[in-house]
Amino acid sequence: MFKKTEVLIILFLWLNIIFSFITVPYSNLFLNIGIAGLAIVSVLYKFRPRLSTIILIFLLGIGVFNIASFNNAFQINFAHINIINLLLLSILAYKKRDIISGLKEKWFGTTKEEISERRNSQIDFFRTRFKDLNDDELKRKLQENISDKAKNAIRKILIERKL
Repeated sequence: MFKKTEVLIILFLWLNIIFSFITVPYSNLFLNIGIAGLAIVSVLYKFRPRLSTIILIFLLGIGVFNIASFNNAFQINFAHINIINLLLLSILAYKKRDIISGLKEKWFGTTKEEISERRNSQIDFFRTRFKDLNDDELKRKLQENISDKAKNAIRKILIERKL
């Protein structure tokens, strides 16, 4: 199911919040956003871990730009980018890239059929481009450093000519 990555990141962020209140005992809007978001992520992790991970990715994403904060006492910023949150987001994004790619397909509507259709249209483009070449020229083109789609188009042309 879900691995330790999220749990470790959630614990690290809670420890940051606790450390922040020990060293600087006041809160601001950005820390409140971080606390509220992290509380939601923590509660949801037990019941809906996938949704919890998505919210954690979003929370760390806005945390990179200091919209959500997890520590008032100690932050490493470079050009208004929180390096610690960026590092945590990078780790989480790498570990959960399957969830992110699923979200991309869901949000932007890229289905497997659309990808296949786009690939076929690119192959058709190369087929029309190479159809006037003779068999020897096509075989030489196969040896060149060209894209896989172009090679597939050449192979299809050669197969059609043999039939």
